[in-house]
Amino acid sequence: MLASLLAAYAGYTLAGELGPESFAVRAVFTAFAVLVPFNVLLSLVFPERGVRQHRNYRWLLLGLAEILIVIWIANAGRSSLSGTAWVDVLGHWSLRSPPMPLVARILLAAAFVAALARTWPRRGPKELRKEPRPLDIGIAAALVAFFIGCQFVETPRALGAFMSAAGVILLAAVLQESHRLAFRDELTNLPSRRALEERLTGLGPTYAIGMIDVDHFKQFNDAHGHHIGDQVLKLVAARLAAIEGGGTSYRYGGEEFCVL
Repeated sequence: MLASLLAAYAGYTLAGELGPESFAVRAVFTAFAVLVPFNVLLSLVFPERGVRQHRNYRWLLLGLAEILIVIWIANAGRSSLSGTAWVDVLGHWSLRSPPMPLVARILLAAAFVAALARTWPRRGPKELRKEPRPLDIGIAAALVAFFIGCQFVETPRALGAFMSAAGVILLAAVLQESHRLAFRDELTNLPSRRALEERLTGLGPTYAIGMIDVDHFKQFNDAHGHHIGDQVLKLVAARLAAIEGGGTSYRYGGEEFCVL
């Protein structure tokens, strides 16, 4: 989404040099109002979000294709190659702008709902539920800022301010997500060994540590499969997470846990 925002704002700024009332400005705005939520929706639906995934450059190719299409549309009527058909297409009631076109509103609403759905707590015991990912929350908040900015497209400073706000929200979400991945165990949702080591450096003179090991876990894992073994680790983690008396539980590694 951050790349889409940067490309959108850069394209809109370049188109503005042709005049605020030019067709290029309207075409670029309509394009990024539709494509930004469209790209976000795709990234939420497909798990492979990176530019390169096992020699698969689909996201990079998609971005390049979108840029070329927007350039082609923005130059409608300026050359024989681009033609004038796009002028009539963008005049359709579903793509008419400003403010934000209807098609863009529908895509943005779908992307916002998809982002919220990923943050919604899953069913099951409270101790086993995963916390909402900061990145998904950041995407939902950035979409709100993007929508507000599109309503002020005729005011360049307001548009730039809200687009910048969306970018800052995304960057903050990425930093929080990186911290979560580093200090939170993905399987058990307990703080990880790195979080424990960070905590140990700031302890006072009085503390207590309890180490917990699941006996015969390897044999159980081999007999019943890794999926069932993961459920056992989640169950143990849920019991330790509910411990009272001020203790904090950590996953130390493998089938080992620690209570500090």
